[in-house]
Amino acid sequence: MAKTYDRIWWCTLFVMTAVLFAHSSVVWAGEPEMGGEEDMVDVDDEDSDAYQKMLELSAQGNQYYAEGRIEDAAATYEEAYTTYPQPILLKNQMITRFLLDECEMAIEFGGKFLESGEGSDQDRNDVEQVFGNCSLALAKEAAEDEDYARAQHWLDYGESYYYQAGNQEEATALRQQVDERIADIGDPGEYDPSVHDDGGSNTLALTGWALTGLGVVSLAGGGIWTLRWNSKVSDMESAETRQDFDERRAELVDSYSTARWGIPTLYGVGLTAVGAGVGLLIWSSNTGGEGTASLQPVFDGDVTGATFSVRF
Repeated sequence: MAKTYDRIWWCTLFVMTAVLFAHSSVVWAGEPEMGGEEDMVDVDDEDSDAYQKMLELSAQGNQYYAEGRIEDAAATYEEAYTTYPQPILLKNQMITRFLLDECEMAIEFGGKFLESGEGSDQDRNDVEQVFGNCSLALAKEAAEDEDYARAQHWLDYGESYYYQAGNQEEATALRQQVDERIADIGDPGEYDPSVHDDGGSNTLALTGWALTGLGVVSLAGGGIWTLRWNSKVSDMESAETRQDFDERRAELVDSYSTARWGIPTLYGVGLTAVGAGVGLLIWSSNTGGEGTASLQPVFDGDVTGATFSVRF
């Protein structure tokens, strides 16, 4: 009978330990928590307008997050960080981008947060959990697109984070599928992150810069041509003899037919290319996170307008 009780006791202890471990794993791999004022790094200018404005925006972002307004929260955290950089806001941006399925941006923000060296162990655990979930999601997306080099890249990236995210088995299964597919089709080549982008923003930005450059060159060419034409007209008008005047006039007449359509064409092409290029740069900034160009509305009292900025 004593042995029976001992077995029951040991079985009960084993079950309770397993339950507690499972519970702790669920909490450990649960939803990351947003940072607030208590998580801010101490600074010397807490009374500054910028710092106080950042606190207001951070609190507003947390309110949006609690209400499920994730896009508003993401934009507000970004504005808060721009107003006064605080590392914890990078973590908050990471979480909102993750919830918006913008995984590459989430990983970028998480990486910047880790680079700051700030945050608690729990903060770093939250970042690693997002890294694990996002890298697996990106690997799945790449595998579905049959981009196996990219799938391998993200599987390798997330290797050290899958246990933290609780998706190690799923990642292992996906890697096996990718490896089997690669065995069938051969070497997938190397993944070049500078070529791939989320939503085509890199391609848009490059095209935008190319068009803008073409437009500037065209406008400069039209301007130089116009100056040279005006210079020739001035030379003709300042001719000292009738013969010089006739010779210079004949030269102008010969080149007039070309200049008549050439100069307006260069100006037209230049303006069109610059307009299209700037438009693509703004579009790429709206589809790829921290873009090369942005157009932001400005509301200041009775004044309403907009600011255009370009990142070099």
